[in-house]
Amino acid sequence: MPKDRTPGSPTTRRYSPEEKAQAVRLVRTLRAELGTEHGTVQRVAAQLGYGIESVRSWVKQADVDDGHVSGVTTDEAARVKALEQENRELRRANEILKRAATFFGSMPSSEVPGRGSLVSSLPQVAWLLARCAASVRCPRARRAVAS
Repeated sequence: MPKDRTPGSPTTRRYSPEEKAQAVRLVRTLRAELGTEHGTVQRVAAQLGYGIESVRSWVKQADVDDGHVSGVTTDEAARVKALEQENRELRRANEILKRAATFFGSMPSSEVPGRGSLVSSLPQVAWLLARCAASVRCPRARRAVAS
């Protein structure tokens, strides 16, 4: 059976991978015994106390992952998600660098770090990067500035 609902979360339930695998196994077993797909998901969902659409989506994804049906596998979807996250973070970092370049481009050359006293300008550089990171909401940039 699924884990009990917690107060405050009306209908959202999380199922463990073992519970999902058990439901998929039962649906496939029932389909093999009956020789039909009609009504198997609904029957297994009712027996286990799970939502029909939840079980249906688990079986559909398991069929894709096992190569029975074409589609995007779980591993591919996770890889795409990770690449999209990395892309977002790189775009944020680029935005920070653009803002820093604009800021330093507007400074007189005597105040630009590297052309004058670098030690005296380090607090300004750290402050600027912290402001840019906060305005763009870039977790990696914040961590880099903090260290």
